Amino acid sequence: MINPKFAEHTVFRVSTPYSLGIGFKVKGYDWIITNENLVRGNHSVVIEDLKGAIAYAKIIYIDPLLDVAILKLPFSDVEGGFQVSDQINFEKGMKIFSLGIDGNSIVAKSGTVQETVFPQERWEYIVHDAVMGYANTGGPVVDSKGLLVSMNNYGMENDSKQSTSLPMLGMNDVFEKIQGKDDLEWVRCYNCRTFLSEKVALESQSCTVCNEYVEFPKNIEPFETEGVARTIESLIEQAGFHVGFARKGANAWLIKSGSASISLNYHERSGMITGDAILCKLPENKRKSILSYLLQENQKLDHLTFSVEEESVVLSLLLNDHSLNNEKGLENLRDLFTKADAFDNILVEQFDATWPDRI
Repeated sequence: MINPKFAEHTVFRVSTPYSLGIGFKVKGYDWIITNENLVRGNHSVVIEDLKGAIAYAKIIYIDPLLDVAILKLPFSDVEGGFQVSDQINFEKGMKIFSLGIDGNSIVAKSGTVQETVFPQERWEYIVHDAVMGYANTGGPVVDSKGLLVSMNNYGMENDSKQSTSLPMLGMNDVFEKIQGKDDLEWVRCYNCRTFLSEKVALESQSCTVCNEYVEFPKNIEPFETEGVARTIESLIEQAGFHVGFARKGANAWLIKSGSASISLNYHERSGMITGDAILCKLPENKRKSILSYLLQENQKLDHLTFSVEEESVVLSLLLNDHSLNNEKGLENLRDLFTKADAFDNILVEQFDATWPDRI
């Protein structure tokens, strides 16, 4: 088993209002490689490293056929990156490792190559059983030496025990094509495979060779919420947080308030808005005293509630969209953000609780 810590500076979370996944840096390039399906239909993408640094990233290349996207790395202090393996043939039984993010740590799952399928151009997708799940789609697959073999895609249809990945050696021609020209956006035609820059196809939105429709991120309108979601985002901004960085879906947000992380979700069908902050994990000792403290504090809290779920202490808020208004809604959200940041420190410092795995 390899130690995945070697990759902790070169794997990143990738998020849009529609999807979540990860991406990675290849040595020699200031780019993040990820799946095209993660960034599809978006003007820009939010990138976050394991230290919590977060920024918008420009989409500079998309290939809908091979499901590849390249993003401009928004951080200036990232060194190194994955070294691409020069292996061409991938035999059944070859040991590989999928890398992903769990909380604030890099994790690895071991597996083997099962077969190669779906030939595209000169390459075939690798089928393997080191499945990481949808949250880690777009992540790197490495060999026993830590060399980059391929990029994970979504799992095989109707088979949660196998996944496909695209060999990265086949991306060398793409890297060479756009290197030094990444101030432009590039699209590779799905039909005839022509490389198209925004200089020649942005206005026409069509391939200059076969006339196939192509979509450049610059032509996509920035995402905007509507209705209750827009009201929630207005309240988040009034509370002092960056909505674009907090957005984790059309109706989902993650607020980082000091040492606390708070998940907000709006369920349109029920009209309920939930806010949950996992504050800590229960200590081995002092459980009686910490549970007694939580019960006492529950009596004092107005609209917030403490609970214990699977050894974790959670502070929750529940609102109905019919009762949501700027004054009361802002007060409730601010209270959740402020108290979550205060209570997690109290529980850790005074009751020997442990910090949770951060989202």
